[in-house]
Amino acid sequence: MGLRKDFEDVRSQYGLPNWEHLDWYFEISTTEYNDFFPLRCIRRKMIEKLVSTCDRLALVLHPEQDLASIYDNMHLSDSIRKEIFAVYKRLMVLIRKSGFYEMEGNNEGEAHLITEISRTWDETKEDLRKFFLLMEQSWKIEEEKNGKVKYLG
Repeated sequence: MGLRKDFEDVRSQYGLPNWEHLDWYFEISTTEYNDFFPLRCIRRKMIEKLVSTCDRLALVLHPEQDLASIYDNMHLSDSIRKEIFAVYKRLMVLIRKSGFYEMEGNNEGEAHLITEISRTWDETKEDLRKFFLLMEQSWKIEEEKNGKVKYLG
């Protein structure tokens, strides 16, 4: 069989998003699959994307010794940081909820979380684009004035 076929076999039963949508945003077709637990495999792959995204946001929200994160944080307003944290929290709820499903292992729960992750991603992706664009633009700002670079510590 294969992951896609196994997914399609249960998709309508659980009202899951379509394969193409999940694959576009979460690259589920790249998942290693051994013909068991298709929904678990897909949920885990989706969670990888959320963890990666949250890791990047966390560095900006709470920079420590990383120069790039300090620089990004320095160029964000308090209101943007609050917006980033609100999205971060929404994604972290899903990551933590995934831990519960690691212990439960039932298809209905897996399907519900897959749908919830997909919906939340759709609802937050424009905010995420905005945040990452702001961070990119901050690197284009001319920092040197009178030959001095602002202290970042």
